[in-house]
Amino acid sequence: MLLTVLPVTSYSIEGNWHWRTAVPRRQIAGNTAMASKSQLDRAIAHFEQAMRQLEAAWAQSEQNHGKITKLNTEASALKEDRAKLAGELDEVRARADELAEASRQAARRIELAMARVRTVIGEKV
Repeated sequence: MLLTVLPVTSYSIEGNWHWRTAVPRRQIAGNTAMASKSQLDRAIAHFEQAMRQLEAAWAQSEQNHGKITKLNTEASALKEDRAKLAGELDEVRARADELAEASRQAARRIELAMARVRTVIGEKV
């Protein structure tokens, strides 16, 4: 039985250090071609599944990005409409204030005219 151990090695991926654990040499020597092939097949199937999931996630991300872009465009249009409507509302309020003031002035003039008419009628009676 071989009990020699492969040395521990390290490697860096994007600045993160990873350590490869030591594997007893007997495990390596004991693998048959069939075991290696089935492990390889499982690894490939696992990799392909991971790629399908990645592609699906990417497609969903692209779809979400399109929706976000559309919603941002709609939000901008709504903000512009709101600003336009706020300006129009300010104009309508200003016109309503002008009309209210004109109505008060007209009411005062009518009251003065009626008072004069009463005075003239009262003097003649």
